[in-house]
Amino acid sequence: MSKFFQNVAGGLVALALLIVTGCRTTDAAHSGDMASVMITGHTEAEIRQAVAAVFLAHGFETDSDLVFDRKAAAMETAAYGGWSTNPVWLRMRVVLISPEEGRFILGCNAFLVKDRNRGLLEDEQSYTFQKRDECKDLLDQVKARLAREPATSANQ
Repeated sequence: MSKFFQNVAGGLVALALLIVTGCRTTDAAHSGDMASVMITGHTEAEIRQAVAAVFLAHGFETDSDLVFDRKAAAMETAAYGGWSTNPVWLRMRVVLISPEEGRFILGCNAFLVKDRNRGLLEDEQSYTFQKRDECKDLLDQVKARLAREPATSANQ
């Protein structure tokens, strides 16, 4: 019977490793952010415009450069909102860096925000990996949008 339990335990460990490693996507830019993509052939202004267009099209709103908020799903509000009747928000902070001329790394990090826009009461907590796929998908859409647009003459 102990051989059976050893096999079950080994199977559970293998399943756990598969789940943990299977939840991650390839991150070509390796920026240290939750997700990132590399973009070449476009100006910083073009990239910023594409970022805003993609995030706004997905229901985000913004009042700050490269910071986008959207009401979190009802399940997230129930799980993370506590006793507060205020909604929980999903915040995406986009990072744009240029390690060398003509090359940009566009990164994204996700946060859960309680008591949004309430000054010192606002509570922003970083997601560890739960929103990584959503971040990566949005960044991929920005990259695809830029690929469809002609680059400025300065970058050609």
